[in-house]
Amino acid sequence: MQLPQLYLDSSEKIQNVIINIGTACFNKLFTGKTDDEIIALCSHNNSKVIEEIYEKEIRFLKKQIDDNFNKHQNELTLNSKTILQTKQNEINELENKIIILKNDFKNTFDEKINSEKKYINEKIITQEKLYKSEISKMENIIETLEEKTEELKKDKMNQQKALDTWIGQRKFSNNTEQGNVGEKIMDDVVNHGLSFDKRATIEDSSQVGGSGDRIIKFNTGDNCMVEVKKKGVVTKEDMDQFNTHVKKDFEENKCQMGLFVSLETQQIPKIGNSPILHFENNVGYIGLHSGLTIEEKKLRIENALHEMYERFTNDKKKEKTIEKDDNIYNELLEIRITKKEECESKVKTISNKLEIAEKQLMISKQELNKLHKKILKNKINVNEKYIDENMYINDLIERIKTFTFSEKLKKQTFKKIIIKEMNLNAIESKFINKKIKYTDVNSQQPDSNQ
Repeated sequence: MQLPQLYLDSSEKIQNVIINIGTACFNKLFTGKTDDEIIALCSHNNSKVIEEIYEKEIRFLKKQIDDNFNKHQNELTLNSKTILQTKQNEINELENKIIILKNDFKNTFDEKINSEKKYINEKIITQEKLYKSEISKMENIIETLEEKTEELKKDKMNQQKALDTWIGQRKFSNNTEQGNVGEKIMDDVVNHGLSFDKRATIEDSSQVGGSGDRIIKFNTGDNCMVEVKKKGVVTKEDMDQFNTHVKKDFEENKCQMGLFVSLETQQIPKIGNSPILHFENNVGYIGLHSGLTIEEKKLRIENALHEMYERFTNDKKKEKTIEKDDNIYNELLEIRITKKEECESKVKTISNKLEIAEKQLMISKQELNKLHKKILKNKINVNEKYIDENMYINDLIERIKTFTFSEKLKKQTFKKIIIKEMNLNAIESKFINKKIKYTDVNSQQPDSNQ
């Protein structure tokens, strides 16, 4: 067989190359074949048989390459899904931990608040019971006094008629004589023996400048200054004078209480027209109707003194009770401060755990974003429920903007053209149809003619 002209025209080095290539091709094509088979294959004058052999080998190699690529692609997709699911599980676990920590914090805080509310409510209930008890005692005292009043009215009716004849309808020659009668009524009330303080005494203070008509000294050591007016009209000047005397006696600690008595009218300036005692800031005012008998007026005055005495004494007891409760409040403060510090410590611990969990969550989100970007870059198919829609859509928009289409995109047909020419998968086609607007992809569209 004659050697090919190409071989004969080549240099020695090239001839060696041709020999090496031919040897390699010979080994590749005819390994395992007999000499007769080799001669039969190569006996044809044209090269079609050789080309067919090469094409067959090329198809075989291409198929191997495609199979290896698909196998690698499937393995990469499976690994990506596994990693994505793992990261998603980590994020879910961290979010659950954060929810648990927040709930623990809220429950601890609510528990302390409810405990404080319960304590305060119990304290209020106790105070209300004490207040109701005091009210009940006062009501019993008033009821007893009313019964006593009725008895005195019945027992002394005849005596009262005689007294009315002597003093009830009497005309006074001057204000001094009229005042003396009023002061005598006060003397009789105390000297007869007060029902609530038999040892109380009364002193004339009318001759002392800047003081009232009488001073009642109770067995407790407390004093009450009394001013008596027996006139049809009590004036503002009368009230101003009384208030000045009370203020002076309080400042000098001569008296702890003051009482203004109007014997002939219930109308008192700034107090009003009322048949009951008005008692405020340890000062009492009582107006008596002119139609009452002397004994009725005495009884009303004693009742007023009794009410003032009880209210003043109760206020003193409350002040002493508050002083005695100082140590209790100190103990309560210590308990509350300790509880507050415990809550603050728990809040600090929970806050630290929350901060760590939030940092871990941030890291997991960053890793997840990196994984999403890797999936996008390598165009890996994953389950739609795991993808980040915003990231996929933004990436798809950027690809559309840089893609060269065969025709200019129009608002009516841009979706069909994009899906057709870019060969998009099912998820990307779904985004084109439902998520992406014409205005999203219209800017900077490459010209197909360039």
